[in-house]
Amino acid sequence: MQKYLKFNTTAGVHNVPVGNGLYAEKISDTETRLYNADAFLYHYALTTSGGTAPTDELLTSIRTALIQASATTWQNPDVEVSLPAGAVVASVALTVFP
Repeated sequence: MQKYLKFNTTAGVHNVPVGNGLYAEKISDTETRLYNADAFLYHYALTTSGGTAPTDELLTSIRTALIQASATTWQNPDVEVSLPAGAVVASVALTVFP
């Protein structure tokens, strides 16, 4: 069963499929990217606000959610990413490389 990371954003709730794994990378203080291990032709771009510390903590929150997703049963496919204090995710966009 597919697992999803759930992000509560200012634009609504967005689910990102975990697939066989996700890699998270901080691009800047306002952008975090999630790469799917199955397909490197695209990535999910998370637009954030709050500055450096909340963005760094967001990476830790994403890793924690991935661990929780791997440990949950198939009846619980959605794992919410807990946003750190001061962090706001404005949007999650599926973006084709480059």
